[in-house]
Amino acid sequence: DDYDSVGDQCHSMGMGSSRVLTCTCNDADSLVDPCHSEFRQGCMANSPEDTACCAEGNCVALSKNITHPDGMKAEANRQELCRDDLPGTCSVPGEDVDCCSRTCSACGLELHHAASWTQCASGNSTTNTGECGGYYSPFTCDFSACASDDAWHIGSDPYMSWIALADPQPVVEEGPGTVV
Repeated sequence: DDYDSVGDQCHSMGMGSSRVLTCTCNDADSLVDPCHSEFRQGCMANSPEDTACCAEGNCVALSKNITHPDGMKAEANRQELCRDDLPGTCSVPGEDVDCCSRTCSACGLELHHAASWTQCASGNSTTNTGECGGYYSPFTCDFSACASDDAWHIGSDPYMSWIALADPQPVVEEGPGTVV
């Protein structure tokens, strides 16, 4: 059972390996079985059929290729998990990180094979910011910098709904019978 579990984990690591970019799946010789075999199989399963990209090191994994059935399926599965009612960062190679205009479902493989979405983990209603990066790549979104027609502008309904839940403001009583 442990053998199968380790094998499954190594297969998944192979599927996401950077070795796909350079067609070097067979070079994973520092691993021992079951990891060696499963990593290689996962890597090969996600490698493009046309290897002309290998020399340049810019191959696109099948699961990241929106024109391939594996990529279409992976993107559909990703979008099923999206929470478009929560802000985040959309990172697309060659573009500035976008906190303002995109939602999770609009930040996918249609934009770029390496596009990624990171949902905001917290918000601050006083500074109109959100912590939207990962542990190793923290990023603060300044929603006050969003244009008025952006999805996450501080006056938009989605922003107002989210910030009310992310950082609710306490009710302050100023005197008997008066609530601010």
